[in-house]
Formats: sequence, C-alpha cells, structure tokens
Amino acid sequence: MTDYFEIHARDGAARLGELRLSEPVCTPGLVDDVLEDVGSLWAADRAIPEGNDDVLTVLPHRGFPGGTDEAVQESFAVEYPNVEFPNAAVVSSESVGFHDIPGPNDSESGADAYVVSDARSAIGHGAALVESVVAVREAIPADTALIFSGVATPRNVALLAYAGVDAFDASRAVIKGTQGKYLTSEGEYYLEDFDELPSPLSEETDIEAFDREDCVEHNVAALEAELSIVRQRIRDGRLRDYVEGQARHDQWLTAAMRELDDQWAYLEERTPILREADLDAATSDAIRRVEIQRFADRVTTRYRNRFKNPLVLTPCSAKKPYSESKSHGRFHDAIQWRAHQVSMTSPIGVVPQELETTYPAQHYDSVVTGRWSEDEKQFVASVLERYLERNEYPRIVAHVPDEGYRDIVERVEDALDLDVAYTVAKGAHPTDEESIAALSSELSGELKYSKREREHNTVRAIADYLLGDGAGDDLFSDIQTTSRYPKIQVRDDEETQLATMVPNYGTLSFTLEGAKQWVDSDAPVKRVEIDNFVPHGSVLAPGIVDATRTSASVTRLSSRARRPSPSAAPRCSGRRWSRVLAESVRRSVTSKSGSSIGRQRLPTRSPVEDTDRKRNSGYMCESIQDIDMIHLRNRLKGRFDPEWRLAIVLGLASIPFTVAFYWQSMPDYTHHVAPVFFAGVIGGILSHRTDLQARRVGERIGLVGSLAELWPLVDLLAFVSGLNQPLWFSGLQGIMLICFTLLVVLLSALIGKIGAILGRWALERTETYRSRLGEFTS
Repeated sequence: MTDYFEIHARDGAARLGELRLSEPVCTPGLVDDVLEDVGSLWAADRAIPEGNDDVLTVLPHRGFPGGTDEAVQESFAVEYPNVEFPNAAVVSSESVGFHDIPGPNDSESGADAYVVSDARSAIGHGAALVESVVAVREAIPADTALIFSGVATPRNVALLAYAGVDAFDASRAVIKGTQGKYLTSEGEYYLEDFDELPSPLSEETDIEAFDREDCVEHNVAALEAELSIVRQRIRDGRLRDYVEGQARHDQWLTAAMRELDDQWAYLEERTPILREADLDAATSDAIRRVEIQRFADRVTTRYRNRFKNPLVLTPCSAKKPYSESKSHGRFHDAIQWRAHQVSMTSPIGVVPQELETTYPAQHYDSVVTGRWSEDEKQFVASVLERYLERNEYPRIVAHVPDEGYRDIVERVEDALDLDVAYTVAKGAHPTDEESIAALSSELSGELKYSKREREHNTVRAIADYLLGDGAGDDLFSDIQTTSRYPKIQVRDDEETQLATMVPNYGTLSFTLEGAKQWVDSDAPVKRVEIDNFVPHGSVLAPGIVDATRTSASVTRLSSRARRPSPSAAPRCSGRRWSRVLAESVRRSVTSKSGSSIGRQRLPTRSPVEDTDRKRNSGYMCESIQDIDMIHLRNRLKGRFDPEWRLAIVLGLASIPFTVAFYWQSMPDYTHHVAPVFFAGVIGGILSHRTDLQARRVGERIGLVGSLAELWPLVDLLAFVSGLNQPLWFSGLQGIMLICFTLLVVLLSALIGKIGAILGRWALERTETYRSRLGEFTS
C-alpha cells in the first residue's frame, strides 16, 4: 500500500486524489513539474536514486510500445525495488502481469504510481483504450495512481479520468501548440483558420500577434482548466453527465465510453450503491449506466413480490417519488390497496411500489418528449419480461397510455403468453375520469391489504434489494413496524429497534441490535476487521485488517502506517472493532473517497443482457452505507445516547415545576407527578419524530426529573440528625428516608414512561386520522 497517494472522493472509476509530496498535487491533474525520470534501462544501467519527497521519481525502467511481442516483454520485464520515497514504475498494458507488482489485495509494498508506456498507441481506438486502462487498473494496487503520458488534451481528458486515469502530462498539448494547433474542449483548430480567438487563455489576445508560443501557453492552460472542471464534477458526482456531452465531439471517444459501459464488472464494483447527486438521463447512453443496469438487475433477480393481489402496471411521473405525484394520487384513489402497483419508466425499467424511494428510482430525471425510442422500448420490455418471469400474479392490469407503454406491455404479453387487461382506452389518458373509473371497476371485489402487510413487505423488499435474494424473509421474519412511511422503524417483538428506513435513498440503516440479528440470520453477511481506531463515517480501505469472502475465505490486507492527512479519520489506540458488512450495499469498501479493496473480475456483459450470470460468485468486500456510526459511539459512551440527551433536557426542564410544588406544600413536602408526566408526554411526541424509543425516553425523563427529590431528602435528613434521640434511631430513620426517596424515584420513572407512551400514542392517532383518505389501517 502506498504512503504517498490518497483518494479523497470518487465517481465510479474516476477518483479525486492527492499525491502527498512536499507540495501536494491534486488529481486528476498534471504532474509535469513533479515527475522526475531516472532514465531507461535500454540505454544504460541505472542506479537506484536516493529520491526525495519533493518529486515523484520514475524508477529505472524499460518501456514497451504497443504491439511488442509478449515473449520480449516477459524477458525484459523489470522487477521494481521497494524504496522509501515517492516513486513510480513504468508498465505497459500488455506486460503489467510480468512485473513483480503487488496485486490489488496484496499486503506487500509497491510503487506509488504506475506510468503506462503504451498509452499513446490506444489513442484514437476506443476498445484499445478501455482494455489498456482496465488491464492496468485491475493489476495494480487500488490505492496507487495511474499515469498516462503523452495523451491528454482538453477534449479527451474527461473521458480518460472517467475511465480511471489519475494523472497526466501536458506533452501532447505542448506538441500540438508547436504545430500551430489551438486546442479546446470541443476539438483542435489551426491558428490560420481563425478570424478571431475563441476564449484565449494566454496573455496574448490579438489574433495577428498570437504565435505558436502563445498557442502552447493556451493549450496547457486549456488542459488545466478542463482538469479543474473534471475534479469539480467528481466532487459533485456528475462526471458521467459531463462525459456524455464531451464524448460527442469525437467518434472514438463515444466508442470508448460505450466500450467502457460494457466493462460491467470494472465499473459496477467502483460505483456506489447510492449517491447524493441526481441522475440525468439526457441521452440514449443513459440506459447503459451502471446505476440503471444494477437497479434493473436487482429488481429482476433479488426482488420478490409478497402480495397476493393483482398487478397494476402504471406509467411513471415527473415528480419523485411517484406516490407523491398528482397522477399517482389518482391511481391510488382507484386502486385503494387492492392491487400491487409497479411503475414502468425509461430509463429505469420497472419500479415496484416498495422500491420507489430506492436509489436511483427517485433520483433520476429524463427528457420528456412523449416519444419512446426503440432502444428504450427494448430495454424496458426486457426488464418487465424478466420481472414477470420471476413474480406470479393472479391477474395483470395495464393502466398505461398508448405511446410506448402499451407497446411494451403488448410485447411482453405476446412473449410470455399472458392475458393482460387494459383499462385506458385508445387515445385516452390514464388520469381521465373514464380511465380511473375503468381501473377501479377492474379491481372490484378484490380485498385490500393492510398497512401492516404493506410496511412489512416494503422493509423485506429493501432488504432483498440490498443484501440478496431472500434476505428480507431471513432477517425480518417476525417484526413489527412503527412510525410512518417512508421512515419506517423496524422492531422485534420486544420493541428493540433493528433498523430504520432511510427515505432519502430507500435503504435500511441498521442499529447494533439489528446488525447482531443480521449475523445470526441466514441473510448473506460479510465482515471486515478494522485496525486500532474508532471509526467515524465509512471505513477507509487502508484501515482494513481482515475481510471475508462469499466463500468464507479471508483476504488479508495490510494497514501500514500512513502520514497524517487532514482528510483522514482520526486514529487512536484501543480495541479492534468488527463491522458487519452487507452484500451489495457497495461493490467495494469505500469511504466517501471510495478507496476500494478486494474485487473479482466478472463478465463484461450487463446484467440485463446476461440473465444467467452468477450473482454471488467470488468476493467483493461490501459495506453498509447507512450503519449509524453515531449510534455506535453512543453505545461506547452512554452519555452521548440521543435518548439520554432528550431525557436530560426535558427532565431538567421539569425540575423547577416540581420544586415549586414542593415549596407550596412545605412543610409536608407533597410529591406532585404532573411535571414529570407532562415532560414524558412531550418526550413521547419528540421520540416519535426523532425515531427514538418512547418508553426508554420516558423512564429516563422520570429519573432525571427525580433529582428534585434531593431537596426534601437533604432537608429531612438534616432535620432528623438534629433531633435529640439515640444515634442508632436517627440512622434507622435516615435509611428509611433514603428507601422512601428511591421509591419516589422509581415512581417518577414510571410516571414519565406512562406519559411518553400516551404522548406517542396520541401523536400516532393524530397522524393516522390526517393520512390520506381511504388508507386501510390494521
């Protein structure tokens, strides 16, 4: 593992990193000023340099151009030594396996960066470029930099970074400038063809005086500006959107992007299961995106319908999630929980109602023209066909318009020999009064399913999607749900919270108790063991000590000491903590930076194109995106428990009122329960709003509020000690007073608990009555 290269963020295969030299260099970026080449071994023998932290030293090497005979490359392959200064090794995409290089999962040290010698031979050929990047990227350690020399221009550098290249030099831009070629992000132009300069980035702006030296200056500045845009796009999680536009400026770049999309295993394991950025589906290539293909794959291989009601196919809506749109509100009024609703959409495919909030189902935006392309129809039809092959329904109702939707359903109806009932007349709209009435009539006589069944099935469906086929039943076979959709809380029969649905991404956030139950269940489970530090947020790959595979074997990873970095999680001594990790929450153990570890090369076909591929083969160390690390720290340090925080605030707030009642009742010291009771009511309401357990909050409010008992206890103890009586009798009276005070404390805890239960119950009843008319509650 390298000490001199750190990944801070990633967007698929693209990484935002830092060469940690004396003056750090941000990547993707230019490394001309910090790259020091010792020289080629072809010309002479070279001694290993002393090196220093100011530059990235390229070790003595033998470079091979593209197409060099394999036997020659193997015979002259260089064994690079381990050195203690920032260094880079030179490899070719065809000879990388012949060098003594630690693999992605090896604990041995290697170079900090790898320079690809045959990169220039791949420029202009999309398939060759992708094969070159993937071959080297999968052979070298995950946390090392990949450098392409002599290839970067403002037009192609975004796609190169998207493919996984970390650093470049400006030599190609300089050469183009000396040839009188003016480079932009759209292409290159000869200076003599200009009547005026388009956005010059050099000091000289006069077209008549603009010479080739100025052109060189401009080209380098344009390349740096483009790399700045790329870095910002990675930070925003929007690089793919940018690349789809940039690739259109050159046919071979478009070919390279599509070839890269076919590298399913390479991209999928590097793409997070969810992200904050929305997904813009503005081109036909959006269907090929990893996020789209992954969702379609999991819906058709992991999701299983648990309702016994008919299926109703409906169109998507512009508003997400669909259930909040006006059109789906009308569909709901007609369906009334008498059928299972599945939405059809491009480019997502099909979206069961339980997964409508799961990324990217509520995070995409597409261009709405009212016309479907043939590619869109074929894709959605293939997903729907696979979905219906897996899931059986007593009846199928298609409540869809003519354009696109009906054509897709009819294709699947013919392919699977189904009998589909259509409730939208030709030329009509699904929200028309006649269409809604037809839908309601078609479902006449069907029984409604309960709110309990709907919420339980939603939780189990999300677990299937995240963890694997059957995980929902294995993990949540006997549960109860609280709170309201889409922030459902999952509890066991003892009301211990196991997980919470995260509405922003449609995932599950597990508590420690839920994680323990997960381990004991038959649901797919993976573990990693981290080094001696308290985790904050996600766990970085360099902090991983052990990780399990699907086959139960263990990958041993090194956690060498790293230089302190402002972005790194703080380390401290202490016990090693084991984190339960889930299948398919991410295809690699990542921080927000996305540093990845152990991975397996899978077929390059997309999952929708290959229905028989093995989904669970090999090992991919995957993590729960949403395990609440704050909750972990709460368990480690009880004083930070959110239930205690709420209880302390409300309990302390009740004390002045209790003291006031005591003051009014002096000298009898009459105990009043009203302050603690009303504090408990407020605590029950707030615990419902903040996903805390009302009973615990109420008990703790009562305990904190009972601090007011210290005043009468101390006063009475002082009174007893001042009486003229035997010492043993005074001691006995004191013990009795203390016991009586403890009983009052327990009573206070009980009163607070009762108040919290009543407060939560009242709020839930109120919310139920305010819910949408027609919702059937259990």
